[in-house]
Amino acid sequence: MGVTGRARCGWRQLTMCFGLCVTCGQLGFFLSTLRGQRAPLRSLAGDAPISPAVGSAGAAAASERVAAARATAAALPSAVALPPPSRAVGMSLGSVRVPAPPSTLVVAFANSAMSAYALNWLMHVKQVPTLRPYFLVSLDDAMQREAERRGEPVVPALLLHGDARLSLEGRGGGGYLRNDADGFKLLGKAKALFTEELLKRGYAVLLSDVDSVWLADPFPFLGGERTPGLARADVLVTNDYADARRDNDISTVFNTGALLLRPSARAVAFVREWALRTEITGLIGNDQTEFNRLLSSQYVDGDTSCRVPDCLRARKLSVPASAAFDAPAGSAAPCPPHGGERRDGVGGGGDGGDVGGAPTAPCEWEAVPSLVDKHTNLTAVDVHPALASLGAFHAANHALGRRAARGERARVAHWMWGGRVRVGLLPMAQFMQGHTFFVQHLHEQTRVPPVHVHVTYTLSADYGKRLRLRSAGLWQAEDAAYYSDGNFVHVVGLREALLALLRLQTFPEGVWRCAPGEASSRFFDGVPHRALTFAARAADRRGGGGNLTGRLCYHPAHFVPSPPPAGNAGSEADYEVAPDPAMPHVRLQHMTRLVLRNAFALAAATRRRLVLPTIWCMCDRYWWHLKDCRMPGAEALPMPFACPLDMSFNIDDWQALPAERVQFVEAAFLDNPRTHARIRAPNAARTLRIARDGAAGGRDDELPDETEPLLADGSAAEAAPAGGAHAQPLPLTLASGSTIDDVVEALGAHAEVRAARVMRVSASSLLRLSSCGFREEGARGAFERDVLRAAFAGQHSYCSGERNPNLALVLERARRTGMADERALTLFRNCTGNPANAFNKPKVDLGPGALRFSRACVAAAAAGGPTSAAARALDAVLR
Repeated sequence: MGVTGRARCGWRQLTMCFGLCVTCGQLGFFLSTLRGQRAPLRSLAGDAPISPAVGSAGAAAASERVAAARATAAALPSAVALPPPSRAVGMSLGSVRVPAPPSTLVVAFANSAMSAYALNWLMHVKQVPTLRPYFLVSLDDAMQREAERRGEPVVPALLLHGDARLSLEGRGGGGYLRNDADGFKLLGKAKALFTEELLKRGYAVLLSDVDSVWLADPFPFLGGERTPGLARADVLVTNDYADARRDNDISTVFNTGALLLRPSARAVAFVREWALRTEITGLIGNDQTEFNRLLSSQYVDGDTSCRVPDCLRARKLSVPASAAFDAPAGSAAPCPPHGGERRDGVGGGGDGGDVGGAPTAPCEWEAVPSLVDKHTNLTAVDVHPALASLGAFHAANHALGRRAARGERARVAHWMWGGRVRVGLLPMAQFMQGHTFFVQHLHEQTRVPPVHVHVTYTLSADYGKRLRLRSAGLWQAEDAAYYSDGNFVHVVGLREALLALLRLQTFPEGVWRCAPGEASSRFFDGVPHRALTFAARAADRRGGGGNLTGRLCYHPAHFVPSPPPAGNAGSEADYEVAPDPAMPHVRLQHMTRLVLRNAFALAAATRRRLVLPTIWCMCDRYWWHLKDCRMPGAEALPMPFACPLDMSFNIDDWQALPAERVQFVEAAFLDNPRTHARIRAPNAARTLRIARDGAAGGRDDELPDETEPLLADGSAAEAAPAGGAHAQPLPLTLASGSTIDDVVEALGAHAEVRAARVMRVSASSLLRLSSCGFREEGARGAFERDVLRAAFAGQHSYCSGERNPNLALVLERARRTGMADERALTLFRNCTGNPANAFNKPKVDLGPGALRFSRACVAAAAAGGPTSAAARALDAVLR
């Protein structure tokens, strides 16, 4: 079978001797590191020869077997014949001039259906100097013309691969290519074929999807000084999991939204196979599914009949390309023999390594290709023996007190695709995706700035992705008019109104308890101790109330009793009536929707654009069962959390809002430096205030008066501006229960507020407006038809694992009666939310029908008092 692993020189020893580096086949990488250049960009028709350490007969024998394997491969018809690197000063790709290889080209692909994303990608990539040269590959004429008109570097896809069948002319998916399954597959194949041509010309290719943005220099992490263990990888790819604990877990699902391919024969062979599999994959397949299936060796080589998951092999074998083991501090523990054979030199065993007089140098192991793959003619690692060799080496090091390298030194490439290609996983902290960046906000918790952000894990299509990027200040595709035109209604203080709602609820013991080292939510930033007394009976009091100073950690799993012993017949029935972990979240969502309903009505009636508030969530949104109201893998998510709009609303429906009636901008609009200075200026805003109704001790008094920082008693402060109290403009104040028409009439007599670029109104004031909204039924009906129906259509369901601990038992019983699994899951699961779903118990209606304005205005007025919308809202959600 042949030896499949060997010791190799360690990274720390690269600086000691050029000859040693040549022996390791890493001279190019070493020199580029000294010059501060990018990772190695070799263009070889195979791996560089690896010479054995002097005096090691075992290593020499292994090297001879590898050399023989390579010689055999060279004698066979070449599957991937790479030309030598060009000596030219540069070359042209259409109108784009690029340097001669070896160099890295930064590339994205789009047709005109994705033009806004493509332009946003271009605007970001040009701001990172190290990402030059970059260009867009256009997949239809319209995208080519648009990029050329703007002076952006663009190359037609047909320039290299020449396959006219891959044109995406006229493909759009209703304005979003991802919705066109066949078109999306064509995009994947075109991407692979074009990349193959660049690789064969000696270029490394850094691909990224256009629904992503580059924010910083990635090259230190692409096998550079921050990730030296990835320097020899043929492919580098990002992690699709949302679980930061699985960073560097090669068994993950790969996401091709950011992908580096180096110009090796291995990468070329893989990309060619990737293009083929993408073209023929089944209905639910695309370039990313095929990328994962190939690397996991789930296909039989040469068999193209398998195109759906049902026939895939359950194989995900891989072996590290290398491994390092460190001796304890101050120890001179020797390196063990490797694979049963003695190794001399660094990492070689015997004397523990004598290069440079460093007896505590790491012992290192390397998987060596020992086979010739008949499908590709590449040399390949025999994975099973290599795993056995690594296991034995690990055990021997462990016995000697050595431990596997940790941190980024443990981030190494792995042999995958049947041992034919080396794959490295990029660090999650720098290469972020839709959940880690927009939901978990890991970059804020860890204070590690991201390098690349990919808008995945969205719960809508095109529009939701744009809003996520806008809300994060990462969308640059809007023209100047978006940031300068119109006047605005700015909703503030939603957090304070929601905090008042939390203070009215009862939480069981443990719900607000923090585990050691657990991060608290920024929802509570700046909130004083006495405003958090609602959590006193639920948080841990053992520290004398120490958890009630702003450090609260929300764990709604405590709403549900612990499951009874396994096998307790009928125990699942108890969970149908158990309190649902999602109910506090649903209550907050109800209040949020009432605030937004009135805000939309006010903005429409005053012909202003609505600046949305930050939306807060107390439960993640996920297609299956949640754990502690969090998506599996995101258990460390601090709650409440600032959540993207698409987590709470069917945000694509918001595109149907009639622009002539209502327009809105993201919560971060007034903080965006692109927004016109006259809009962002402190004196640009005036306040509209709806007063309390004066009912002493009423529920309405639970809402803060305005939206300044909370005082110790939980009420709000009226803060004066820096210029002194005399400089504070007086708000326009109306009585509680005022209608939208009353506000419009009052503005007609209040020129200062009417002329203000920004009219600020608190969530509390919006809730004090009349529950009728408008005086006239016609106005109410028109608003509900044109705005309410689109803004609040569709609802979500929240299914907790805690209320469904006996799901396996439920399915087993259903199968015994002949009931289909889907039917059983529909009837017998315990969730909460959308009334249309049978498994929701309780059913909660948050749709347009539930949010219609009241029709009882005349009766309420005749009864002699205004309608308290706030009291009604709080009563409704606390039922």
